[in-house]
Amino acid sequence: MKSLVVVCLWVTLLGAAVAYPYYADGIPNGYKVPHPCKQNDMWKGVGHLTMGGGGRNNQFGKDFKAAGYQWTPALCRMDSDRDNRTNGEELGDPNCVWKPNHVVDRIVNITHPGVCEPVDSPYCRSIQEYTCDGLYKCNATEEPGVMEYDMRFPPTPVPTDETTYICNVFEVPDDTATFHAIAFEPFINNSNIMHHMTVFGCSTKPKQVGPHLCDMVTCRESVLAGWTVGVEGVCLPDNVGVRFGKDSIKYIMIEMHWNNPRNVDHYTDSSGMKMFYTSKLRKYDEGFLTAGQLDLEIPPGIESHTVQSTCQSRCTERELPYPINITKVNLHMHYLGKSGRIELHRNGTLYKTLADDEYYFYESPVIYSYDPPVEMRPGDVLKTVCTFKSKDGIRKRNTTTYFGLGTQDEMCFALVNYYPKVPNKPAITCIQFSDYDSCPKNNQNGTIVGNCNYTSFTSSVTNMLGNTSFSTSCDVKGGKYCPAECKNIMSNLYADNCMKGRLGKYNRRMLFPLFKMDKAVAACDLGVSEFPSTSGSTALTQTLLATLITSLTLCVRMLSIG
Repeated sequence: MKSLVVVCLWVTLLGAAVAYPYYADGIPNGYKVPHPCKQNDMWKGVGHLTMGGGGRNNQFGKDFKAAGYQWTPALCRMDSDRDNRTNGEELGDPNCVWKPNHVVDRIVNITHPGVCEPVDSPYCRSIQEYTCDGLYKCNATEEPGVMEYDMRFPPTPVPTDETTYICNVFEVPDDTATFHAIAFEPFINNSNIMHHMTVFGCSTKPKQVGPHLCDMVTCRESVLAGWTVGVEGVCLPDNVGVRFGKDSIKYIMIEMHWNNPRNVDHYTDSSGMKMFYTSKLRKYDEGFLTAGQLDLEIPPGIESHTVQSTCQSRCTERELPYPINITKVNLHMHYLGKSGRIELHRNGTLYKTLADDEYYFYESPVIYSYDPPVEMRPGDVLKTVCTFKSKDGIRKRNTTTYFGLGTQDEMCFALVNYYPKVPNKPAITCIQFSDYDSCPKNNQNGTIVGNCNYTSFTSSVTNMLGNTSFSTSCDVKGGKYCPAECKNIMSNLYADNCMKGRLGKYNRRMLFPLFKMDKAVAACDLGVSEFPSTSGSTALTQTLLATLITSLTLCVRMLSIG
């Protein structure tokens, strides 16, 4: 189960209102509000404390919400940030006459209505917490010999689907020598749909290199970097780099998650990453560790629902051949995330709380950095605790929410950057399903989850997909009929312990849709029903079948331990 989670998660690499970009349409110059401290940068989440939006509102955001998210004369005449300029004066509508889709009086000299300026003046420092201190800055990118490499998508149409994973592959700038990447900075072209990006690496050229829908059979030998909303860039410690070039990574794949909840049909995107790299190799290679819980079932309308995962002592002993140094840690949940923490335990007692998010906001992740780093030893225990809310506001849900890749689903993970990288591991994973670990106990053969042998189960699924009778007898596309022969073919599947209880529900939600067999299984869940004599089977084509077998064979390898 481990490597599958690496793919799923990093495909995933972070009482308040969420910053929807279309709110900017409702205020004058909503897309042209400059960052008070960074020349030429725009503050995209005007009503929020963080530039990227999401999380807590600043006072302007609170006033905008109280006005029903409308630009009213009263809101225009307010001075939300108390810097002696009205909101209208700051946003270019001093006479408070602007209406959406109309020309604004002024488009220059725009200032932030939610941040007192000048930010570092004695007066502004006395009335607000925000300062220009602590902004993202990576001094190493300005060192002699550091080079830049831009990896951007060409303008690419965005599907109307709510969730799309789009990939593009780039050759490394030079594969004749060895280099260290030392920083990554995002270029966000369409903030309406950009959810997160993950940068992967591989040593051989993938079959697809242009923009294409992502699949599991592609360039994912190693995780190089990640970005999510609210993160301005990734700057590695002075003694750490991400290795690529000769005898290592020769191709880089950027995987972007587009989130299009309004199903807009005219969006395009050309986002990407800038990589800073050097031939002056640093002392250590960077590695990634992921811990968390897959068994999520969050009831609707609840104030608080807490889940926990424990990366057991025997698991860290198995995965870590030596002590590692933790440099950065952050929690990852989606919109129902309310609070959480990550704890490091040693010898039965709490050693250090690595992350403690009293108020978690999906679009404003808190990244905890450690200099000097925190040592994690083989035998230590890593606990991840996530609390969710589904009662009201943006978090309100009327149905149960489960683990999944989309933002409408949920996750509970700890993401850890460390060095030195453990050899031959794209990322270390220590994942639980309920109380069951992804690392096997001694003398166990394969991946064991309770009474389920996941390795054996996925092998059975592979054999079933390769059965010609399955491809001709089961209603794979329609999901309306389950002929007796199809039911018989799936009898072993239904008898397997991996189809029982909560794990069975998980497989129906996650594994079966991945391999286009969920409709056939759902039809047979309802009992035997023959095809109408005139309709014929809507079964898999042989070409699709071959693709599924290839993909599932890979999945079996990824689900297996070792």
